[in-house]
Amino acid sequence: KQFRGGVGMIASRLGVPVVPVRLDGLDLVLPTNGYLVKPGKVRIAFGEPLVLRGDDYAALALQVEERVRSL
Repeated sequence: KQFRGGVGMIASRLGVPVVPVRLDGLDLVLPTNGYLVKPGKVRIAFGEPLVLRGDDYAALALQVEERVRSL
């Protein structure tokens, strides 16, 4: 799914950094339509904080999306 501009707007307006986080394997542990958690491994990766500036919120969100996908 494509990231939406809200993350860019909030981070830019508040002047707070965004920490990119990627979760792999979560869909196997907790299926989309499931109610029960299954045993399994989940990988969590954290990226370097991003400082977002500007008012092109879609472009800022794209920066975050690209960083998360590269983790």
